Amino acid sequence: MTRTATAESTQTRLVWTFFWVVAIGQTAFILAATVSSLAGGELASTRWSGLPSAFGTAGLAAGAMVFTWVAARFGRTASFTAGYLTAASGAAIAGYSITQRSFPLLLLGMVILGLGQSTSHLARYAAADLRPSKRRATTIGMLVWAGTIGAVLGPRALNPAGKLAVSLGFEDLVGPYLSGAVLFGTGALVFATLLRPDPAKLAIDDEIDSLIRTDEPVRDRPALLGTVQTRLALVSMGLGQGVMVLVMTQTPLHLRRIGEGLDVIGNVMTAHTLGMFAIAPLTGYLVKRLGTRAIISLGSAVLIGACALSFVGAAPARTVLLLPGLLLLGIGWNFTFVAGSTHLMNDLTFQERTSIQGIGDTLTWIVGGSASIASGFVVSGTSYSSLSLIGALLALVPIAALVLWREHVTVAV
Repeated sequence: MTRTATAESTQTRLVWTFFWVVAIGQTAFILAATVSSLAGGELASTRWSGLPSAFGTAGLAAGAMVFTWVAARFGRTASFTAGYLTAASGAAIAGYSITQRSFPLLLLGMVILGLGQSTSHLARYAAADLRPSKRRATTIGMLVWAGTIGAVLGPRALNPAGKLAVSLGFEDLVGPYLSGAVLFGTGALVFATLLRPDPAKLAIDDEIDSLIRTDEPVRDRPALLGTVQTRLALVSMGLGQGVMVLVMTQTPLHLRRIGEGLDVIGNVMTAHTLGMFAIAPLTGYLVKRLGTRAIISLGSAVLIGACALSFVGAAPARTVLLLPGLLLLGIGWNFTFVAGSTHLMNDLTFQERTSIQGIGDTLTWIVGGSASIASGFVVSGTSYSSLSLIGALLALVPIAALVLWREHVTVAV
């Protein structure tokens, strides 16, 4: 059944609903994530400073599967609304943990926050399902770009949120968590109100731009995971996430350790998050024009360059290099994430896409969580410079995969 003008208009409205609510959610998440290593360092130690971020990433990994299941059982509107309410409660618990000086409570709050935040990332697939295959790369880029709003507002709001918390009698680190709770709650309300009809009912299945059909043969998950296409997508997203998290998690703590304040940390993290999100529409266009293979290669090369700048900029006299280094770290992640996400959806039916998307995100967040935990141990046992060097070596893996699988990889658009 070919799409009607009414269906196309509704699909567009739903895509923009995803866009604006994801922007709200990313602002909330960046507020919380930026101070998680600082909170961990204060409530525990440098060795365990990466653990709150790791627990948040563990929540992301679990949430990708949980809310994919909720969407299949109760619909995507219910899934995304429940996800943001979950994230709001997690942010509130994390903020409360600071007042109680409780590291376990902080970890609990972060895992719940991550559980709900997983829906912000699943939104890129839900929005792309509302577009024909030739427009999916640009739609994914658009949804990733929504994080630009969070990239600008999140770090910039750190200092005001901290000052507000102090004025209310709390520690400054409480402010970002409580602000995040309010923003996630607002996003949940918008999803519940405007994400109608359920997006799955208007998802598009194939090249001829038709609504989904249920009579298509569907490959099971083991068969999908065994394909070179899926493996390359997972390597791209997983290693890009791992390298980015490895270096990013410890950068605020490193800056704080050498005497910088929240204003400098905010500037560096603003550059990083802008790199992650601001160029996403361009990335989607480049994927469409050049293919996923070229953009995955480019992203890996940019990640290597970012780690090199962080390696050199680790010294107190050269910290100015951390800002461009973290900017490039975000850009490299963006390339590998958008290209990998697009590659994962290419040439699959709607049922196959929904089957594999949750697994793809879960594996990606598991790698990121492992990198977050490892980052604290690496810095504690060696140095921030060593951490950057390890990141550069890991960024070589997607390039190696492309070389090994070069005769089997198709150029997805």
